[in-house]
Amino acid sequence: MEKFLFFILLMISMVAMSQNTVINKNFDDNDFLHSNDIDSTLHMITPYFSGLASEKNYELLFGVNFKKEFQNKNTFFKIWTKPEFLFFSLYDYLDEYDSISRFPGGEKIYNEHYSWNAPIELTMTVKNHYTLSVGYSKFHWGNGYRGLNISYASANYPYLLQRFTIKGLDFSWAMMRWTNPLTKPNYDKYSIFHSFSFNIGQKWRFAFFENIIYPARDSTHNNFEFVYLLPHIFYRYIDYSLGSPYNLYFGGNFNWRAGKNFQIYGQAILDDFIFSEFRKDIKHRLHPNDSNIVYGNWMNKYAIQIGIKWRTNNNNFRSRLEFNAVRPYTYSHKNPIQNFSNNGQPVAHPFGANFYEALLEASLIKKNWQFYFISFYKHIGYDSTGTHFGQNIFQPTFDAYTGNNIPVNPFYNVIGQGNVERLIATQINIMYKYKINYVDYIYLGAGLEYRCSINGDYSKLIPFIRIQFNINNMHVWHSY
Repeated sequence: MEKFLFFILLMISMVAMSQNTVINKNFDDNDFLHSNDIDSTLHMITPYFSGLASEKNYELLFGVNFKKEFQNKNTFFKIWTKPEFLFFSLYDYLDEYDSISRFPGGEKIYNEHYSWNAPIELTMTVKNHYTLSVGYSKFHWGNGYRGLNISYASANYPYLLQRFTIKGLDFSWAMMRWTNPLTKPNYDKYSIFHSFSFNIGQKWRFAFFENIIYPARDSTHNNFEFVYLLPHIFYRYIDYSLGSPYNLYFGGNFNWRAGKNFQIYGQAILDDFIFSEFRKDIKHRLHPNDSNIVYGNWMNKYAIQIGIKWRTNNNNFRSRLEFNAVRPYTYSHKNPIQNFSNNGQPVAHPFGANFYEALLEASLIKKNWQFYFISFYKHIGYDSTGTHFGQNIFQPTFDAYTGNNIPVNPFYNVIGQGNVERLIATQINIMYKYKINYVDYIYLGAGLEYRCSINGDYSKLIPFIRIQFNINNMHVWHSY
């Protein structure tokens, strides 16, 4: 009886950190850059209130989705914000994933119980060709559930964005300011990103991007590189010509509409890369018993993603199969201030580095019923005390001792090295949409989550229930 009353009381709770929706809107969009405004709303001001709870854990969130759009001749304006307050009890979650009271996709947590969040985006679009946006929010780059560049996994940050679009060509430039709460000194840093996207025929779309990260100040003065404000230059060339020690990423995306309802997509990012060493890795794969091949150079830091998406003609069923792999030490840096993180969280994939992942996602809508399924398998190598195998992107990474680091092995580095964990996680959600007065919709639902460590003794079966007002995000409770 006590458990039943517990569930009833917690049905007035909510969870929605807004980075995971039910096969989010970019499923049909071949654009690569997606804003944080992904929640649909029928009104200018839409309060929402939703939640889920299991026997031991619960989350509650109250929020308001405000969106105002208006047009003046050829100029379109949009103001969007979504202040929200989160109250939760996820002690096991924090113990496993969070050493500084932050969990992936969330803002800073106070008193181990609550957090608040208030993203805002101010956008102006001129003749559908030029877009200027400024605010405090976040982006997701790519067509995947996960992101290997910027993604929804991070907390919000201040940004300035420009986009130029004409006849399938898209040039984007963004400046973001990220925080470094885990480093000493904990200076902020700038991330300058630009990309060029284009179509080839009716079915193929490609993109190339660069992202450079540098500290916002040093020990004596503020640091702002005006040269990186030029959106059309190649950062790699400028980086080499200046002899700067900054952290530079380069990568590309593709999307192929293989059929009317079928897409294949991919993404790759290069942190550091030596092609001759990569050839040795290929030789080792072809001849694994040849002891003369010196493979696995630590400086080959890269990540790849490949995925497929499929839907039915009526759009009621959607599915995704995705594979991600990130080499050890990717996203880290000799100077931890310049790693690929914000607010003490990875900006790209929430696992950090040194892992494989296979992910399956599916959604079915049948009249007022919604069914959602997600499952992933991860093979990851963690660090232990006094070691640096490449998963923790916040450790300084170098192959020689510099005074504050654990030197890494120069060679023979492979994905999954270290303390290996192989985890399978599956979650099933069922929800029913019900229309009532004064509220657009109420979603009532239940679900089941199963997490199992294959090579350990960890296994959990977690039933939960949920209720949502005015928001249809099928939030995944533990997607990490």
